[in-house]
Amino acid sequence: MAVFEGARLRTGALPNTRTGAPPSSRAYPARARAKEPASLPVAPRVRPAGVMMAAVVAATMVGMVYLSQTLGSNAMSKEIRLLEEQQVQMTQEVSRHAAQVLRKAESEDVAIRARQLGLKKLPPVVILKAP
Repeated sequence: MAVFEGARLRTGALPNTRTGAPPSSRAYPARARAKEPASLPVAPRVRPAGVMMAAVVAATMVGMVYLSQTLGSNAMSKEIRLLEEQQVQMTQEVSRHAAQVLRKAESEDVAIRARQLGLKKLPPVVILKAP
């Protein structure tokens, strides 16, 4: 065993076989302690590594919330844009069909087909008074 100046032999873990004394009594001689003043409440020790880990976790959580909100709003805006495009297409389709109906209703083909089917032109509207 190497000997270093200032090093003490730790005998507290193993019993001293020469003296037979219990380990607690021979480990270090009793020292006279000065009376300590009334103790003040001790503040808990704040560990910088723990604070840093908490800051990293909090920043990560805030980042994830921000990211989910951003992605959600982007998805909603894309869906709204697609719905607006679909609305414009449907409006154009309705206008096109309305124009086709008007064009075909004015043609003479409708009157010819109605005569072939035996349809007659309706008389003007008659309003009857109830007694």
